[in-house]
Amino acid sequence: DFKQHSDVASLHKIVDIGANLELDLRTAHETAADFTAREKAFEFTPTEYALLGQMQKDFEPYFRLWSILSDYNTKKQVWMTGPFLELQPVDIERDVTDWWGSSYKLMRLLEEVSPGAAAVAGMLRQETDKFRKNVPVIQSLASPALKDRHWTTLSERIGQDISPDDELTLDQLLGMGILESWDTVEEVCVVAEKEYGLDKALDGMMRE
Repeated sequence: DFKQHSDVASLHKIVDIGANLELDLRTAHETAADFTAREKAFEFTPTEYALLGQMQKDFEPYFRLWSILSDYNTKKQVWMTGPFLELQPVDIERDVTDWWGSSYKLMRLLEEVSPGAAAVAGMLRQETDKFRKNVPVIQSLASPALKDRHWTTLSERIGQDISPDDELTLDQLLGMGILESWDTVEEVCVVAEKEYGLDKALDGMMRE
């Protein structure tokens, strides 16, 4: 029955159902392994649990799909509205790239056996593809290379007052049209990264 789910509005309920089913299947697998160990101890012919293994295999892509969608929604909310300077670009790029690739594979895998679930995977693919455009913003502006003077320069160049404090969010930056001024952002960030590299090299020389 689980493969029939396709209502994204019921995400939390579906994820809870999936988590319970996954636990039941895992528990059944562990119980089967215990039975097999007992049978071997008494030199009985081990019982085959082929159906259980097939159920786990069939269930896995659906559970993965809804788990990824839940993770994406949860983390996206944090990334969009949480403190921008605390974002971890490497982790975000890894997660988004993984979800983007997995959603396509799941869409192709499920399109014939479960069109509804495949449509959910397609929607996830579109959402992650759209968010991927924000990753360069995070990589460039959440870098420790940017100092106050660089933020001041950036504010002057794009005509927006950007304060690099705990209140700054990705949502705010996108609302300021940061993507539309991307050439300017890149110029400022390239300078900042070069200065950052020189500072580190100089620190290394002084320590040596």
